[in-house]
Amino acid sequence: AGNGAGSGCTWRAEQECRRKATARKIPVYSPGCVKEDAGAVVRNCKERMRTVPVVQTTKVCSIQGSRDCLGPCYNCPVFCKKTQQSVCVTSHTVTKQEITRRECETGSSEECEEVLRRVEREMIKLSEDCYNEEVEELCAPVNCKFVNLTKICQEKESSMLVELKERQCTVCEPDLAEGEEVEEECHEA
Repeated sequence: AGNGAGSGCTWRAEQECRRKATARKIPVYSPGCVKEDAGAVVRNCKERMRTVPVVQTTKVCSIQGSRDCLGPCYNCPVFCKKTQQSVCVTSHTVTKQEITRRECETGSSEECEEVLRRVEREMIKLSEDCYNEEVEELCAPVNCKFVNLTKICQEKESSMLVELKERQCTVCEPDLAEGEEVEEECHEA
């Protein structure tokens, strides 16, 4: 009974906590500033939509020529020659451009206030994809050959209208104010 077993004693631990204040700089934004999803804080945003026509072009070029035969050849087998056909497709993608610059903004006092302006602009980016494919195009009886080979191109265009967005915002630049952050520190007593 001297070892404490079954004596009814228990060890109790207490936690002692105290509050600790830390001084730190806190950003303070002017009224009308809004935090966006990307984390930027902006105000006075203006959006403008513009419609622009875009033309998608497909250009197909192939070799053509005239037959030069050594007289008539009845029941002769027909021979076909494989040729290269080049295909070029011009298409468009919408990209986003972002520019940030300092500008002079005149308010009600007519004095110049330098502000940071962010312009997000959607733009059309032109891309061209070209490739060659083999086609069986030149066919003639076996006693013929092809002369005056020339490259013949055909172009097909399709146009459509694309809506592009432009957005201008004034970037809010914060003033730093003294603030206090309170944390609770705890340890076992």
